[in-house]
Parts: sequence; structure tokens; C-alpha cells
Amino acid sequence: MRSGRAWWYRADLWCLVLVMLGAAPLFGQIGEARAPVFIANAPLAEEALGTIDALMSRGGEDEAVRLIQRVLDEQGDGLIASGTPGVFIPVRARVHAELLGDERLLSAYRSRQTPRARVLLADGAWRRVEASYWLTEPGAESSLRLAQTLIESARFASGLVVLGALERHPDVGSIAGDAAGLAALAAGVIDTDEAWALSARLAGVGGGAPPAR
Repeated sequence: MRSGRAWWYRADLWCLVLVMLGAAPLFGQIGEARAPVFIANAPLAEEALGTIDALMSRGGEDEAVRLIQRVLDEQGDGLIASGTPGVFIPVRARVHAELLGDERLLSAYRSRQTPRARVLLADGAWRRVEASYWLTEPGAESSLRLAQTLIESARFASGLVVLGALERHPDVGSIAGDAAGLAALAAGVIDTDEAWALSARLAGVGGGAPPAR
């Protein structure tokens, strides 16, 4: 049996270990490499996130949601300051953190963007939904599909990262059982304590029993 934590945090997307909001791959293994240098490259996101509170305070929920969606669509893959000097995180992770930290803003976003996400998902654009509408219910479904695609392609580390991020999704309860099954499938291959623990947590959220190891 392989040990868990030291190996677990060395993944194929290793550079994002520096971020804290669900973007760090936790289940893979890479060779040694020089740490890359990151720079912020999403000025629209910086400016937009600085105006959200003011928009919400004067009742501008529609405008705030439109601005958030524009940032996710146009600069979701960019980098933005994390609040820690010298540390940058993906714009998408920062936006998700802002939404999850503000119940009113999250509710406004989900009520306005879920219908659009449903249309995109019905049209087969699940990858776009996962990337740009993650915090909607179709976003959770699309994220589950992405995890399945990765795990079925033997990219167990990346698949488990996607499933781990779902633990903080507002709709995790509706997909927890399926997510637990996928996590158990990956855990059966890489056999780490962390992978099995993720599967057990997801199973618990869905009201099921932990998978047998």
C-alpha cells in the first residue's frame, strides 16, 4: 500500500499546488522541476471583483452577475492576486471563492445563470458549463462528467481533484452518490488513504455507506 500525503500532493497539474481553493491536484506524481514564476494577467477580473460589493449594495444584482459571468467567460483561466504577496491563483478559483463567501451574491448568480447553463448542457456543451457555470446545478453535473472522463482515461489524479472540489459545491448532495462511486473507482487503483477518505465523505453526503477498501 502506498503512503498518502507526500505522494498525494504531487500531481500532473503540480504548479497549482500553490493555490488554496480547490485547484491543487492531490493524487498524482511528477518528477522534480523548477518552480515557475507567476504573474497576474487578468486586469478585467481585478477591476470587476473590486466593484461587486458596490453594485450589490445599491441593488445592482443583475449588473453584478453579468460582470461575474463576463469574467468567468473571458478570463477564467487567467491569474489574479490571492491576497498573499507573491502568490497568484486562477481567476476562476477567486471568483468561486467570492461567490461562495456571499450568500446573497451566490443566490443571485445561481438564479440568473442556471437557466442558461441548462440550455448549454442540453446542447452538449458540458465542458463550457463546467468551466464557466460551475456553481450552478448543471455545473455540478458537468463537473461529475469531467471527473468520469478523466478517471476512465486513467487520469486518476485529475479526476479526484475534480471530485474533491465538488465537496464545496452547493449542489453536492444531488450528485454525491455518483461522485463517491467514481472516487472509489479511482481509489481502488491508486490506493491512498486520502482517495478512500474522499470517497467516504462523498458517500456520507449522499446518505450512503463508505465504500469497502
